[in-house]
Amino acid sequence: MVAAANLVEVAALVGDTARATMLNALMGGQSLTATELAHCANVSRATASGHLSKLVAKLAQSRSAPLRL
Repeated sequence: MVAAANLVEVAALVGDTARATMLNALMGGQSLTATELAHCANVSRATASGHLSKLVAKLAQSRSAPLRL
């Protein structure tokens, strides 16, 4: 049941089009600023920053747990 809950959380994070677009841009391996990510996702810098804070907060919570597919 924990795995299903984790999947739901991940799906909620990447279910937003702007967040998914920013994650996709970052998967290229290149470092990008919030401004560059905002441009990629066609959102304001403030909106991009809000999305990034949600992603970073979730990543910080997950650091102690081993991850694998």
